[in-house]
Amino acid sequence: MLDNLESAANVLKNGGNSSYGSGDIFFNGDVAKWNKFTNSLMLRLAMRMVKVDPTGAQSWATKAINGGVMDNNGDIAYIKYDAIEAKWDISGNPLIQSIATRNNRTVKMISTFVDAMKNTSDPRLSVWCSTVDGSTDPGDQMGLPPGYATSDVGTLPNTDINAYSLPNIAVFGASGDRSMYGQPFILQSYAEVELMLAEAAELWGLAGGDVQGHYEAGVRAAMRHLILFNNAAIISDDQINDYLDANPFDASNALEIIGNQYWITAFPNAIEGWQNWKRTGYPALVPVDSDKGVTNGVIPRRLPFTNAEKLNNAENYEAAKSQMGGDLLTTRMWWDVN
Repeated sequence: MLDNLESAANVLKNGGNSSYGSGDIFFNGDVAKWNKFTNSLMLRLAMRMVKVDPTGAQSWATKAINGGVMDNNGDIAYIKYDAIEAKWDISGNPLIQSIATRNNRTVKMISTFVDAMKNTSDPRLSVWCSTVDGSTDPGDQMGLPPGYATSDVGTLPNTDINAYSLPNIAVFGASGDRSMYGQPFILQSYAEVELMLAEAAELWGLAGGDVQGHYEAGVRAAMRHLILFNNAAIISDDQINDYLDANPFDASNALEIIGNQYWITAFPNAIEGWQNWKRTGYPALVPVDSDKGVTNGVIPRRLPFTNAEKLNNAENYEAAKSQMGGDLLTTRMWWDVN
């Protein structure tokens, strides 16, 4: 994958006046932005390898940075979905559709995420969470504890299921509300890139060695890019400054602070937050004490292959399964060693 990205970057940087035209749903034909996205993905993959091949990780991270990564929120790679009225439509945001077609009682915010923001007075809490009646007041937010389902009403700490926070209905919509189907989905943000640059600066002195500078730039970018969603997601510069003042960067604990911030920044792209947790171990998640489900409380490490893959590509599936040591939710990727 890294070789493919390097090859693509070499083509894109020499693209001259070439353009993909108006059919380009990411960057409207801007080849320079595609080049930045390519190098930013290269940086993401380089950082995946940091614990199993630190020399290779540093080398590829250096290539990515020297090639030119995202440097402002205008470079964000996101899909601009259409606002639609149909219940299901490929032109609407699938995450929003998944939420809107379910009863609010079954879609809850996890307490790990809610508490992380409450404990630091993070203004994003009021962007991502709301009560059933739409309140975004931080004091009203309560996340569902890990290991519980909404069907476990009788055993929950608070047996009123409506007391637990939802994905903010002003951003994600309420049950049956299709007005938010046009919300964007961010595949990679400039904020994530800045946080990776902060980590590369901490590990190897790359990106000018300015760990705190890149970290704070990542936080600011993460809070500012929420305006892509709607006016309910706007965070002011004063709020950002207050947050950074109340939670100053601690150079003695840099990797944990960066990793925790990346996890929050990646939301609602849960897959990316999960992947980064797998390689860094941040935030320090605690497995649930439960015998429910197929992993018995163990935090999943990967997604198993699909049945279609097993049926239609059986020989290669068996070879991959043998090489990996299994095809389970708990089987680790080769770079996942935290």
